[in-house]
Amino acid sequence: MRAGNGLTTLEAKDKRARSVRASLKRLETAGLIRFARSEGKRGDFENYDLLDERGSSGEQQLYKVPGLKEPVATLPPGFILNSWVHVLEDSELALLLMVACGIGSLSGPSVSIPAETRLLHYGIGRDPYSRARKTLELFGLLNVEEVKRHRDGKTEGGENHFLHRFALRTRGFDEDALPTVTAVLKEQLART
Repeated sequence: MRAGNGLTTLEAKDKRARSVRASLKRLETAGLIRFARSEGKRGDFENYDLLDERGSSGEQQLYKVPGLKEPVATLPPGFILNSWVHVLEDSELALLLMVACGIGSLSGPSVSIPAETRLLHYGIGRDPYSRARKTLELFGLLNVEEVKRHRDGKTEGGENHFLHRFALRTRGFDEDALPTVTAVLKEQLART
């Protein structure tokens, strides 16, 4: 690939290295890693500490792997192994993580997160939420129970809105992401 004024070319490995460095800088800006380095030295990006995102009032705490009894959110192995992490949009990833985490959910066998909790604790607004839940259901990754709603998602008879109830479809993650997404999108395009 040519770069700049066309006199310089970048090899694929150089592009990957640049991408990794840019990602590490973003993690540093977000307070998720700390470099032990001096500016401009070769190897600046080789030594860093992972930081815990729960650091209160700006204090940086080193990340430690959760103990066996600490609560953690998990996704099925196929999320990584079958490349779902690479094909989903940010809002879809956020919704999956919200359902896997379930913190703030009303009691019951399914995950039901009130809108205020979804927005304040997970940062998922109404429009991205609405699109993501429908898309994840089409991809076979999420069960969505629409309580007292018509097929189009509108409530019956103008009643109060009832929360959607969610559950991960763990078997959906066993499918290869790209062919699944491609097939679903082709099917949806054919319907229009």
